Amino acid sequence: MARIKGSKNKRTILREAAAAARARGLDAPEVILDSLAMMEKAMRYFDGLAEAELKRGKKCDPDTVGKYYRNAAAIAEKIAVFRHPRFASLKVERPPERSNITKEELRAEIIADMERLGLETLKPKGIANQSGAK
Repeated sequence: MARIKGSKNKRTILREAAAAARARGLDAPEVILDSLAMMEKAMRYFDGLAEAELKRGKKCDPDTVGKYYRNAAAIAEKIAVFRHPRFASLKVERPPERSNITKEELRAEIIADMERLGLETLKPKGIANQSGAK
C-alpha cells in the first residue's frame, strides 16, 4: 500500500518522535515510538505478571494467572497479524507436471543440482569396473 503524496514516511515520523521526546527531557531509546512496540511491551508485562504469580507456588491464584495470560494472549493475537503472514495470503505454486520425464533425465537433473550445491555425487551402480579390465 502506497503512502499518500506529501505524507511523512516511517523514518521521518520516528525521527520527529525522537526529537520531541528529547525536547521533553526523555531519552529517545526509552521512548516507545510505535504502537506495535507498545503492544509487545504490554504483552510481556502481563506474561511477567503471570509468571511471577506462578512462582508463588502453592499460594498462587489460578484465576489471576489465567487473567494475566488471557490479557497477554489477546494482545499477542493482535500483534500476530502484523508480525506473521497468513498462510492463505502466500501464493504456493504447484510444481510443473513431470510424469513424462525419464529416469535418466531425472537423474541428470538431480546430479546437476547436487553439483550446483557443492554436494558429492554418487557413482552410478551397475556393472562393476566398466573400464574393461578384468
